[in-house]
Amino acid sequence: MKPSEALATHRDKLLAIAAAHGASNLRVFGSVAKGADREGGDRDARAPASADARRAQSRGARVFRLRRGSN
Repeated sequence: MKPSEALATHRDKLLAIAAAHGASNLRVFGSVAKGADREGGDRDARAPASADARRAQSRGARVFRLRRGSN
């Protein structure tokens, strides 16, 4: 199956997963976006995180640094 076919087949699931993690505006790029994907190719996608998700990620990074004993 070509990546574009897999993305089309699972579109709703992918959007739901992204939303559950605070991401929206999911976009594909690379060969899929150009219409040049082929069987077995990769799936390049990105989704900018919401402000809440970025804050949570930032807090997580600070906790990780504190636990490691670095600033």
